[in-house]
Amino acid sequence: MKNLHTNPYIHKEEDKLVNSITGEKLLCGERIFEIIDFIKQPKQYNELEAEFEDIAGDLENIVKILVDKSYIVLNDDYKNAVIKITPHTPHLFNLPYRSIDASLDKKSVGFIGIPLGIGNKENINSSLLANVLRSYTKKYGLDLSAASLVESNVFGGTTEDYQVLLGKIKGGEIFDYGNIFFNTQESPNFMYEKIYRIAQKTFDRENLIPFFIGGDHSISYPLIKAAIDKYGDDLCVLHFDAHTDTYTSDYDKIKNIDTIHHHGNFMTKCFEDGLKHAFQFGIRGIVNNRQKSNENRTIIWAHEVKRIIKNSELFKDIPAGKKYYITFDFDVLDPVYFSNTSTPVINGLTYEECKETFNTLLAGKEIIGCDIVEVYPNGNDLASQIVCQVIFDLMNNI
Repeated sequence: MKNLHTNPYIHKEEDKLVNSITGEKLLCGERIFEIIDFIKQPKQYNELEAEFEDIAGDLENIVKILVDKSYIVLNDDYKNAVIKITPHTPHLFNLPYRSIDASLDKKSVGFIGIPLGIGNKENINSSLLANVLRSYTKKYGLDLSAASLVESNVFGGTTEDYQVLLGKIKGGEIFDYGNIFFNTQESPNFMYEKIYRIAQKTFDRENLIPFFIGGDHSISYPLIKAAIDKYGDDLCVLHFDAHTDTYTSDYDKIKNIDTIHHHGNFMTKCFEDGLKHAFQFGIRGIVNNRQKSNENRTIIWAHEVKRIIKNSELFKDIPAGKKYYITFDFDVLDPVYFSNTSTPVINGLTYEECKETFNTLLAGKEIIGCDIVEVYPNGNDLASQIVCQVIFDLMNNI
């Protein structure tokens, strides 16, 4: 027996039903509004049939449409009704909005904000980054849509330097999907489940390279977990960070008893869930004094990255033919160049070293997704400028 209930995030707006989560509007007749009102208290399907006998022949199809669009919750499946991406204006880089369900006829990059900072109590405001970037790019009128007249000078190089990114722009291959919807009353477990479920959906989309904007680094665990599910042993993670994020102890389990994981141990969780190998770039500092490469991870210390870039060498031992996922923590940069993060460590990479690492490391590799995390927005335009530059140089290499 079907149990039907109006989605609590639905409201009326003149002659339309509006989904407050997705922003979708549905033009409706009076009888549809009556159905929505009738099942504000959960009803069985046979009760609905009895109440609306005059449209019995169309009722099943009407209900199907309303369920498919999440205006009605079927059989108490509230999770599916709220595991959604909410469009947000202004759009990042003045890009066109696109539904995550829309098909793509060519390889494209889709931005998805993950406004969640609960995994790092010292950087809760990392949840603001996606919307801060949207406001910043609107403020300066930066346009990366297909109609854009932007030139490579904006990115800090020649047309040849940024031909991949410029090709994506001119080809209309970049979109802003919006933010994953979170309610502050939801449990941490459910919030991370949302990230995981949406990541699964993005990895299943043909021609989509998802670009996630965090958030603290705890968001990367459900993202990588979804990639493990999709690609299995073919997945290789390229992790840019000052820290290995494999810090786990018995005290840690007590301290974080109400959470699945946190920003400092997410890589441990990834390995536990089947990630075969990760390469970690930029690791340094006293906190890592006991960290070593092992069968699961290869550490390329910050001073080694600097030497490789300075001498125009190649990064050795990176396997060919894998599916690569990039996770980028901004504390990989030296705090002299970027201080808007909660865990700065001296002797980090300069921006140019980071850019050259992208150019050297990512060439010829199939990037299946990436995320950027651990930025503490504080109204400083310089921080937003650096974050945008990282985005440009990543997109130029994927």
